[in-house]
Amino acid sequence: MKEMETLLRERRQFFCVGDLMEMRIDFVSQGVSDLLGLGPENMNGATITRLIHPADISRVKSFPSRVRRAGIDLFHEKEGQEFFSATSRFLRPDGQVLDALFQNWAFYSKTPYESVFSVMIITDISHLSDLNNVQHHYVGRDPSFFRYPDDALLKTGHSLSDKELEILSLVACGMESEQIAQKLTRSVHTVNTHRRNILRKTGRANVQELILHLKDQGML
Repeated sequence: MKEMETLLRERRQFFCVGDLMEMRIDFVSQGVSDLLGLGPENMNGATITRLIHPADISRVKSFPSRVRRAGIDLFHEKEGQEFFSATSRFLRPDGQVLDALFQNWAFYSKTPYESVFSVMIITDISHLSDLNNVQHHYVGRDPSFFRYPDDALLKTGHSLSDKELEILSLVACGMESEQIAQKLTRSVHTVNTHRRNILRKTGRANVQELILHLKDQGML
């Protein structure tokens, strides 16, 4: 265990293990102190959510509920596993910003008792890639996404800006371009340009199709 903690700290990582059905964290490695500035005894799901940088909240706010939904599905299926991976910034209590990769492995097991368990790893990726252009986000059953991050992994994602995601969120709420323009104090032309760029970037046929996809991915 001591060797593992040393390796995790060298890699700028920490991990948590818990019961996804009960939304409980049972173990947190010591590296959380280095990365998030908190002791292991202070860590829980609400703490992680609270530390997400305000600029990233709109992009990842639905992620926890998507993980929870996967846990329920796996429990009903009585088998299987699902992987979640996303870049995000954390705002530490001391005001420092951490560029990080959040990875979660959810799996059904009958031992030590029947439940869906979760292994979550958070890695400091500030030295690995330029995060301004691509925001990595993955939900699925491919275990290759649950690996130590490299540029290839981080560049698997989407290139939607925060403003484009905000517009999609408003469209998902049933707002028309005119209403969105008024709310964001932008011209209707600007909003419609954003909507066209969104479809061009994602290769989707229409905005509603894209919204359904992003909701399934926990991004809206």
